[in-house]
Amino acid sequence: MTFESLTTTKITAKFTGATTSISMAGITAAATTPENAKAQIDKILDIIGKSVTTTGMTRTITQEATD
Repeated sequence: MTFESLTTTKITAKFTGATTSISMAGITAAATTPENAKAQIDKILDIIGKSVTTTGMTRTITQEATD
């Protein structure tokens, strides 16, 4: 068995102008930069007029055991 990286990752980022943060799962893992992750999250948050900042952003990569 080996560990294989999943195609998506979880990003945690602070809301712009606030100290609170949000975690979003399902962000594309391949070649994701903080700026790219911000763009993906901001597209969703635009519905409620919010955005995130890349400062202090974290990425959690999950791997799954496979045969």
